[in-house]
Amino acid sequence: IQELERGLPKGAEALGQELFPQEKKPEAEPAAEASASPPNPASPSNPAAGKKSPLGDPQELKRIIEQVRAKDADLRVAKSTFFALADPSGKVLRNDQQQDLMAGKSLFESYPQLKTALTTKEPYVRTRGSMPEASGIRGRDDAQLVLASPVREAGKAEGEVKALYVSGWSWTSYCYRLENALKGWHQDERGEENGKPGKMPVAYVFAVVGDQVYGAPEAPQVNIDTVKGLKVLDHTSGDNVFSKELEITDRAFGLVAQRAPAFGDDVAIVILRSET
Repeated sequence: IQELERGLPKGAEALGQELFPQEKKPEAEPAAEASASPPNPASPSNPAAGKKSPLGDPQELKRIIEQVRAKDADLRVAKSTFFALADPSGKVLRNDQQQDLMAGKSLFESYPQLKTALTTKEPYVRTRGSMPEASGIRGRDDAQLVLASPVREAGKAEGEVKALYVSGWSWTSYCYRLENALKGWHQDERGEENGKPGKMPVAYVFAVVGDQVYGAPEAPQVNIDTVKGLKVLDHTSGDNVFSKELEITDRAFGLVAQRAPAFGDDVAIVILRSET
């Protein structure tokens, strides 16, 4: 998340320069010339005239959003599910996904605190909420951690807020990403046995967020319910690790849980692992 906190304000500045350049005031002309010739909207004194705004072209806007991310070292490696641009009313104009389910939807209905990004002096606003169109799973509850930075005219600190640059991830998608990373670690750990890949353990990753538990799409509901019943936030604080052996559907598991303060005071990451 630190990459997003550093990179999002820089990306918002770049978007302000690209999408909302400061309009140049036309140079004054002698009165005689001004009365003799009608104004030319395409003259050099009005360079923005006649130029089609990317805001009305979803594919071009997607390209610009992707380009801004690609040019920033922090944003390139941020583990976000989506990057999006919204107008000052909170309506999503475009995100960086090929299938943009968020376009036209209101961010403020799902994340009311993002409204403060329009008036704050801080580089970004961070909040949590649930937007179905930003979900990483179907048929199960999901929620998101979201950050927004104000996009100002010409990218200037004193410029008018023209849009919001928003990014975040769904908890289910984050768990899926962590599970894949864990599988890679297990493969390296086990190596090969007699020229064949070593036996892999079964492992699941969950995010405990307040009184909710989220898992990757493949996570069995019984595992989610079991983790929820353990109330791991009551057994964790600071850097200490909570561990427990348990059985789920006649299968032995080991569980470890630890707080993840970077995501919030009431967030923990849980790993369930079985060797059988």
